[in-house]
Parts: sequence; C-alpha cells; structure tokens
Amino acid sequence: MRLTDLERYPHIYSKDRVAIRKSLTKLTDEQNSIIKNFIYADNVSEAIQDLKGEKVNETLVEYPGGNLTYEHAIKLNGWLLLWNGEDIAVNIVEDSQDENIEDEETVTLGRVISLGLADSVNPCALSVLALVLISIITYNPGSRKKFYLQVSLYSCSTSNVYTLRFSNY
Repeated sequence: MRLTDLERYPHIYSKDRVAIRKSLTKLTDEQNSIIKNFIYADNVSEAIQDLKGEKVNETLVEYPGGNLTYEHAIKLNGWLLLWNGEDIAVNIVEDSQDENIEDEETVTLGRVISLGLADSVNPCALSVLALVLISIITYNPGSRKKFYLQVSLYSCSTSNVYTLRFSNY
C-alpha cells in the first residue's frame, strides 16, 4: 500500500509512535517504505537509521481521548514522524523538497449550487410524480390540456405541502 494513496490527513498510531500526514505530497518508494517501517518496526532506531529528514521539536498531538506530547519528531516530505523514548541521530536536510499534489476537491460556487440543486430533489416526490404522469397519460391519452393541468396541480400541491411543513423552521 502506498501512503500517498491515503485520502486527506490521516494519523497512524502504532505502539509509542505516530505518523501524521501534514501536507498532500508524493512520496518516493524509499520514503514510503521508511514511514511504513517506522510504523511497524519493533525498534524506532532501526526503522529510521537511514532517514533524511528535518528534526522538529517536541509536539503535542490531540486525539479524542486527550492529548499526548511526543518528545521526538522528524518531518519527512509532508509527513511528521513522532515518538517517545530514545533520541536518534538523523541526517538533517535543510532544504525540504516537497512535491505538492493538487487538491482535486476544490470548492467552487458552481459546484456548491449544483450540489444544492441535486440535494433539493426529493426522490420520493419524483417517483410519485412519475407514477402520476404515467397514470394520467394512460387514462387521458389524447388530452394534453388535462395532462398539463393535472401535472401543474400535483406540482403546486407538493410545493405547498413542503412550504407549510418547513415554514415552522
């Protein structure tokens, strides 16, 4: 599994350590395996012995049950690796070359309006409307005037019921 494929900003807890995604970046295969080794290894020093990252001061991590301060942390291409216990010498990289991934889910006005319109459609009302239209066409096949009148009455009555129902909010 590639950690880059994980959505958003996960926190992966394991033993006395945590890996936190801080930015949407692409990881190399080597960085991917280093982070996974950090999560699963029995000994932290073995997992990050060849790590080239940026050392970070102790960090407070909030989780649903409270807070925990991690004494040691390393930033590696958009991921923060935190642990408690022994300090490990790390090859420090001054200039981090993070390759950002564009966030594909940008919020635009058009998207909000189209999602609002799609959400406002009541599937139950549409299915009843379809059944009403089928029955009207079946019983009055030649009368367009009656058809449009009955469809209009149904639409107006449905609108009125919704208006009355939600006017109390």
